[in-house]
Amino acid sequence: MGVAGWRLGGDWLSGQARSLSHINRRLRPQEPPRLPQPQFDVVAWVRKTDAFPALRDELVGFAVAEPDESTEFEGMVDLHWGVDNLKEGESVAEAMTILCQRAELVFLRVSNLDNPEASLTFKDERGARR
Repeated sequence: MGVAGWRLGGDWLSGQARSLSHINRRLRPQEPPRLPQPQFDVVAWVRKTDAFPALRDELVGFAVAEPDESTEFEGMVDLHWGVDNLKEGESVAEAMTILCQRAELVFLRVSNLDNPEASLTFKDERGARR
């Protein structure tokens, strides 16, 4: 017998461990709810040269929004604008095509995230080095 009539045996300790693990599961932070992701993405890759800030401003102007995502890697900036449908993506990308003549704009595409084969590419010079 233990203190105040409690039996201090293996059964009691294993019962306490089960209780504590149940409490720990309830106290763990849960994952935040996931926001719905757009099905389409307008993607532009731009070389980070002295002309980059002005070119980025032009792209933002055509998209009428800041990019949802932007990543810089090895002198290239990857800009993404999520859109709800193909028509909206085409409209944004077509407005941006005036910049396709610029060497700094390397890649311009409307990506269909559910069906990559259905993506529309307006410019792709990723293999070309300047």
